[in-house]
Amino acid sequence: MNRPQAEHIAHIACAFRPEWPPAAVATELTHAVGNDLDIITATFLTARNPAHQTAKRIHTVLEELTGPFGTTTGPTTPQATVDRRPCPAHSWERATNCAACHSEIKAGQRTPADYGKAP
Repeated sequence: MNRPQAEHIAHIACAFRPEWPPAAVATELTHAVGNDLDIITATFLTARNPAHQTAKRIHTVLEELTGPFGTTTGPTTPQATVDRRPCPAHSWERATNCAACHSEIKAGQRTPADYGKAP
């Protein structure tokens, strides 16, 4: 497998497992070990299910580079905080993104300044 093919497949596999460095996956895929199809299959099976037992080669190499799978050693992205308060005008919608208020503004029944305010 050539380097551009390996990099393409590595980026797809890393979408399943963001903690895998794409360069390390691509390097592993370019090694002339076994059948290319077996390596690609093992990469995807491991990426989709870390407990899968068929991908020992790539699993071992990547563990050496990144640490045990299932743990992220790098910085984590904090979860976005979501305002779950209900809209005062439409209790079934969230206040920050009330679809009913948007519809009323489009229909001219409400001004943008009145967004999320009780009638």
